Amino acid sequence: MKFPFFVILLLALINGQSRIGDWESITSPLNIRQLVFDRGSVYCATDGGVLIYHPDTDRFETLTNLDGLARTDIQAIAIDQDGAIWTGGASPVGIINRLDREEQNNQLTLDLGLTEIGSFTVSDSLLFAVFKQNQDMGLIQFVKQTDNFQYRDVFKNWPAGVQTITGAVISGTRIFIGTNQGLWEADLVASNLKNPAAWFRPFPEIAGSIIHLKTWRSELIVQANTSVYRINLQNNITVLVDPSAPSDLVDMLPVSETEIFYLSHTSLYLREGDHNRYHISIPRYRLTSLASDSILGIIAGSTHGLALVDTSNRTVNWKIPNAPIAPIHTPTKNEGGFTAATVMSDGRIVVASNKGIAIRDPEGWRNIMESTDNRVSIAENRDYSFFIADSIPVDFGGFVADLEEGPDGLLYCAIRGTFPEPYRHGGGIIILDIDHPQSFTLIDTTYLDYFTTASNSNPYMVVKDVAFDRNDALWVADTYATNRKRPVQVRDTDGNWGGYYSDSTGVLLPLTPVTIGFDAWNRVWVGSFREGDEFTRSGLYVLQYSGSPAFPDSYSWLKIGGLIDDTIWSLGVTRDNRLYYLTPQGLNYLDLQYNPSAPVLRSGTFTYFPNISYGDGAKIRLDSRDNVWTVSPSDGINVLLSNTTYWPDNDPDLAVEGITAETTPLLSDEVTDIAFDEEKGLAYITSKRGLNVLKIPFTNQRKSYSTVRIFPSPFRIPSDQPMVIDRLPDQSSAMIMTLNGQVIRKLAGTRDNSGGDQLFWDGRDEQGNWVRTGVYLVALTTPGGNRDIQKIAVVKN
Repeated sequence: MKFPFFVILLLALINGQSRIGDWESITSPLNIRQLVFDRGSVYCATDGGVLIYHPDTDRFETLTNLDGLARTDIQAIAIDQDGAIWTGGASPVGIINRLDREEQNNQLTLDLGLTEIGSFTVSDSLLFAVFKQNQDMGLIQFVKQTDNFQYRDVFKNWPAGVQTITGAVISGTRIFIGTNQGLWEADLVASNLKNPAAWFRPFPEIAGSIIHLKTWRSELIVQANTSVYRINLQNNITVLVDPSAPSDLVDMLPVSETEIFYLSHTSLYLREGDHNRYHISIPRYRLTSLASDSILGIIAGSTHGLALVDTSNRTVNWKIPNAPIAPIHTPTKNEGGFTAATVMSDGRIVVASNKGIAIRDPEGWRNIMESTDNRVSIAENRDYSFFIADSIPVDFGGFVADLEEGPDGLLYCAIRGTFPEPYRHGGGIIILDIDHPQSFTLIDTTYLDYFTTASNSNPYMVVKDVAFDRNDALWVADTYATNRKRPVQVRDTDGNWGGYYSDSTGVLLPLTPVTIGFDAWNRVWVGSFREGDEFTRSGLYVLQYSGSPAFPDSYSWLKIGGLIDDTIWSLGVTRDNRLYYLTPQGLNYLDLQYNPSAPVLRSGTFTYFPNISYGDGAKIRLDSRDNVWTVSPSDGINVLLSNTTYWPDNDPDLAVEGITAETTPLLSDEVTDIAFDEEKGLAYITSKRGLNVLKIPFTNQRKSYSTVRIFPSPFRIPSDQPMVIDRLPDQSSAMIMTLNGQVIRKLAGTRDNSGGDQLFWDGRDEQGNWVRTGVYLVALTTPGGNRDIQKIAVVKN
């Protein structure tokens, strides 16, 4: 996959030296679907990319789209004879990747519009992938030619009655497939595999649906329903070794001529014939897959890392990578990834999902999760090489809709869907001290509204936004407020709670607030949405009050008319009091004024991004330069700069480029939130597939050159990466000079204050020639008269 504008560098964006356009992809590779051993390491297919465990160093690494994967949601994995990694995409996108980490030019990506790749089977010169395409099943063949594997053909015509394929095995010139109609064979040399007549039943006594198909030396191990057979492929002798195998097996692994390991979701069995040699209970996490190694022994994959099984002592040693916790991706539930993000005042990024909160400390990721035993458990051993989690008795609900750091330094989590005590340990807002998670507060129906249904009378809380105004009062969008009909709640700076009823003034407020913003006069702007026949009242409303917001001396609501749509998904107010609002029709704005009866000075006449799908979950986020970043739950990100031009703007053929998974390393177009590190110029982008970090040219404005950094040092040329002059004031320009003052290159900066705190030098002079080895001066200046001189060393190889 090619990304024409953005640069992909494996740099530590948060702590290291990065260039504008650099990306980082962070996933949650905890859910292991398949695993294989190769060359002393364990390779795992996960819904967060390829997870690799190196036993010799006791360390993990994760491969993502920045390492060459077309997709990080992986169902199948295999290693070929050259050590290249084959991956197959999980539903609904069955892309095949071959990733050769030694030969970067020897990569392969195949996208035939398939639904899922179920498994691979590999020989010296052949590889077959089992695929699903909607309701059809089939095989894809790859053939090795010289040093490369090439796509050869697709086979999806089968004998009558064959509807599913559970696996395939190559043995010499023979290929076997397990199906719902038993075991089938074809000749790879003499047969046309497209012809259903080429397939036959070599062992008709093996009847029923094939559940597992494995090999051990020259044997084929087959589970058909509850019967397990061993087939000697040299003499075609079939032996029924177990007529009563458990029906709940998720994997099996032959380890000797008589012994087979069986794996269920909770246990490992060593089976000899039809009886158990022993049984090891592994109930901690749901088990998914099984493999073995002559040195490491038996290892099981799970929904939460690896279980290394000591079969001699019947013990389990868990190895779980350091990663942020996220829901297991299931297309039917449309879950996965993260739903909200914020950057704390100390620069740490925090992301959230319905599994909990993940904090990126300087050493690595640390998680705060819901406890399973309703008790507080704080991890004492914080080894950031592995998974770290504290657990507390709270319910993170359907998902976390919003995260905000309060003026007290605590984290405020808006919970979209939960029940209060005694039904669950839920609150519409969870307030956390992320460094001391045992200190938490649940804001429940004591203060918040809720709704009930005909089938469930328990109070259900939905909070879609929390926001702090200029006076540090906390405002809450209390969605579906059908019980007390108080959709807007507020906590003043003295800790007093109050709220505004939908019919408390002459203006009827909607019961579906979703977004809250504040202007320079501390007026409260509330956007709401229309839903079905029950919630038909929606739009944009403004609150003006005097006194305490919880107990106002006076107040009034006003509905704003003349908008492009009455469903308002998100609001963003700039420093010059332009209120941007996002609707299903796109992005527009209102210029505000201080006039109680007419707060809108003028309305925008142009709708931005009208062709982008903005549905439930769409958001506006403003960076430090008041640039407007719009989030679409299906179409990625589009950015409108404060000067009303688009960013990025590098393709002359596109009026609006946007940031999508097709054109950039964005993990998914199903974006959920954006948070900014305004000092470092980083955009943290959460989506259904994980977290991206993007170095952007929009930072806090710098007034001097006191924080300038130049890297790399020394600058070695020729190089395909330029030297970077970082942390510059706006509109900076530079001259590269010799020590005697001769100017050899001029570098121009941006002409306005829209951003851009970096300049780049490629190591050439004005004539395009590489400069000589030596020490050079970098003269920096701004139109306002700021000046500075730095020294750099250049080494010409």
